[in-house]
Amino acid sequence: MNLSRNKIFNYLSLFMAFFYVILGMWVYKYKMISPTDELLNIGAGLLLVVYGGFRGYRAFMCIREMNLLIDEQNAAK
Repeated sequence: MNLSRNKIFNYLSLFMAFFYVILGMWVYKYKMISPTDELLNIGAGLLLVVYGGFRGYRAFMCIREMNLLIDEQNAAK
């Protein structure tokens, strides 16, 4: 039961990482932060993309670790 909750959380975290990357590109392209300051839009967009990449990496590693743990549990049975 606990593993299924963690699995759902990790996949949701991976989805949110994808959302942050898309949001960062959208902020840069459509100048969502400031219509006049290009450097601010680049910085905010880049920050969101990097944060999304970091979250995606962490979620991917947690999913991989959880799958390895499940495989070890199944092999022990």
